[in-house]
Amino acid sequence: MKTYEYNFKNGKKMVLGKDPLVMGILNVTPDSFYDGGHYETVEAAVKQAKKYEADGADIIDIGAESTRPKAKPLTAKEEGTRLFPILEEILRAVKVPVSIDTYHATTAEKALKMGVSFINDVNFNDSMARVAAKYNVPVVVMARNTKGKPEKTRQNFVKLINIAKESGVSPENIILDPGIGFIGGADADTEALRNLKGINKIDGEEYPLLVGLSRKSFLGKITGRNAVDLLAGTMAANALAILCGANILRVHDVKEIVDVIAIVEKVKKQYNVESLDDI
Repeated sequence: MKTYEYNFKNGKKMVLGKDPLVMGILNVTPDSFYDGGHYETVEAAVKQAKKYEADGADIIDIGAESTRPKAKPLTAKEEGTRLFPILEEILRAVKVPVSIDTYHATTAEKALKMGVSFINDVNFNDSMARVAAKYNVPVVVMARNTKGKPEKTRQNFVKLINIAKESGVSPENIILDPGIGFIGGADADTEALRNLKGINKIDGEEYPLLVGLSRKSFLGKITGRNAVDLLAGTMAANALAILCGANILRVHDVKEIVDVIAIVEKVKKQYNVESLDDI
């Protein structure tokens, strides 16, 4: 795919379309499915952000509300109370771009004013689109309830892309997420992983693709392991995602996924392997 270069107002940079980038997940929540309760304090969150950067993360994605099934929704005010003191210190502490994981447009706007580089939204709508357009920043838009079927995923993407464009978001600022974990259960997630290749080609345009597979429950269904023991499964799934064209890998285990990328990209380049079809 073509290369997308982003030069953010805070001086940070991001390039998509070359080697996959690693997005480190930093949940400052008490109830996230894997790391809930670990990074609720400023000290713990900053320490983890610095570790991610040292381990090779290209982006740090910070969120203050769990989106796991049956998680308690937060108001924007509750989210901000939990998020902003931590975010302020993380933005001072790291040099890599920071994204904000939220579906509240007011939260996203304040975070952007503080120095966040872009938005990661699991429930994209007109309000968030207007914020992304106003600040001219990339925004990750996520498909939902597609059962992992490529035709349904593309239909979902078309709707999301239209919402973004109608509000003035530039096409190059739209990043697609197939929504693994939000599309209808373990079988749907496995189907979505199988169908990743080319899913980001919409109406003749190829958009950057973000994939979030880290320690997801469908990997546990396959392996019989719980989230704590799903590092190997996560590494295998992300290797497949790279071969299917993923541009950003959203993960908890930054150091290990950096190594996965190094190995897969070495094979791709040395043996002219572009996808699974070439192996």
